[in-house]
Amino acid sequence: MAERTESRVSGIAIHENAIVRPGYALLNAVSVYAGNPNRPGYGNLLQFVNIFGKSDSGEGVLYRVSRDNGKTWREVDVFDLPYRVGHGRDMMRKIAGDCMYDEDSGALIRIVTEMLWEKGEIHSLFRKRRMYYRLSFDNGATWTDAVYMHQNEEGYDRDRMFPGVTYGVNMVTSLFKMHKIRGDGPNKGKLAVGIQVQIAGTDGDIYNPTGMGFFKSGCVLGSWNAEKLQYDWEACETYAEVTTEESTRGVYEPVIQELDDGTLIMVLRGSNMKRPDILGTKFISVSRDQGRTWGRPAHLTYEDGQPMFSSSSSPDLVKGEQGRIYFVGIITDDNPNGNMPRYPLCIAQLDTDTLCIVRDSVTVIDSRRPWHTAQREVEAARYDVDYSNHHAYLDAAGSKIVVHAPYRADLHNIESVINRYDIQLRG
Repeated sequence: MAERTESRVSGIAIHENAIVRPGYALLNAVSVYAGNPNRPGYGNLLQFVNIFGKSDSGEGVLYRVSRDNGKTWREVDVFDLPYRVGHGRDMMRKIAGDCMYDEDSGALIRIVTEMLWEKGEIHSLFRKRRMYYRLSFDNGATWTDAVYMHQNEEGYDRDRMFPGVTYGVNMVTSLFKMHKIRGDGPNKGKLAVGIQVQIAGTDGDIYNPTGMGFFKSGCVLGSWNAEKLQYDWEACETYAEVTTEESTRGVYEPVIQELDDGTLIMVLRGSNMKRPDILGTKFISVSRDQGRTWGRPAHLTYEDGQPMFSSSSSPDLVKGEQGRIYFVGIITDDNPNGNMPRYPLCIAQLDTDTLCIVRDSVTVIDSRRPWHTAQREVEAARYDVDYSNHHAYLDAAGSKIVVHAPYRADLHNIESVINRYDIQLRG
C-alpha cells in the first residue's frame, strides 16, 4: 500500500523499542491520564502492558507511570500475575483490558479478564473466562481488590455473569476501550464496556464452526453506586451478530465511540479464515438508545461503497478535539487471508455522517521493513510482521494521536517489542 498523506495527518514520528521485555510478547499498551484533581499524581500518564510467553498466556500486566507525558517512564509493578488452581497444572491467567478515569466515581477503573488454563494449555478458551475490575481513588498510587462483574440482579454472581453468559458454558471478555456516555438520555453518565460473548445454544453447546470460536458483541452498562463504592452492571438487551457467510468467527473485539448526536457506534473485528470468498473487513454497528440495543453490523466501507479490506485483527477508534473520529488498525489493498497480513498499520478518518472511511485519508503509520521481503525469498517465511493489538489515545495537548503498537518482526518467534508513534494532526 502506498502512503497517503491527505486528511488531518501532517507527520508521524516513530520511536522504536519504546517498551522491551526480552523473550516475551508485549501487547495492548493501554495508556490513560490520571484524572482526580484532588489527589497527588493528577495528570500523570499511566500504562498497562500485557506480557505473554505464548499466545494468550497472561504472564502479568506491566504497570508504568510517566510524570512528563510519556517522555520518561518508571516501572512500578507487575500486576495480575497468574496463580495455580488446585494441585495440578491448572492455572488462572489474566489479560488486561481498558483503563479510564470516571469523574462520577473520582476513580480510575481498569478491566481484567481471567481465564483458566487446564493442564498447561488453554483448552477452556471459549468456556471459562470471567471479568473483574479494580479502582484507584488516588491517581494510580493504590488499587482496590478485584470486584467481579455481573448483572445487578438477584441470582447473578461471578459465575452466572449476565443473561446467557455462564462460566463453564460460554465465555465473555472485554479487551478494548470503555466509553463514558455523554449524550442526553437514560444512560447518560454510564460506562459502556464493550464485550464479546461466545455464542452458545440453549443446550449449552457452543457454536464453533472453525475451531476458533464464534462471537457476538455488545456492551455492559455500568452505573456508579456511591453507597457501595462500586459499579452496578447490566448487559445490553441485544447484541451485534452476523452469519457464517459474513464472518467465519462472528464479530468480536469491539471498540465503542459516541457521535456528537449521542449515537453510539461500535467497530468490530471479523474474519474470513479459510473462506477467501468472504470479504475480510471490519464491521460497524450502531446503537441509537445509548447501548441498550445494537443494530445489525455492516461491512466498514469507503465512501464509494467499496470494502475497506482489513485482516482479522484489533480495531481502535480515537476522537480528536474537533469531534473527528479516527480508525487505527490494519488496512490492506486486497482481500486478506484470515488473520494475515498484520501490516500495514494505518490511520484513517471515519466520516461521522456516512459512517464510512474517507479513502484519501488513509495514511500508513508503519509497515514491514525491506529486509522482510528478502528474508521471505531466502527462508520462505510464512508471514512477515505483526503490528496488531495496539492502543491509541489523544495526547493531553490535543494536537496529536499517540499509538503504542507491538512490533513482532518474525512470526515464528513470540517475542515482540512495542513501538510508539506520534501522529501530528492538522488544525
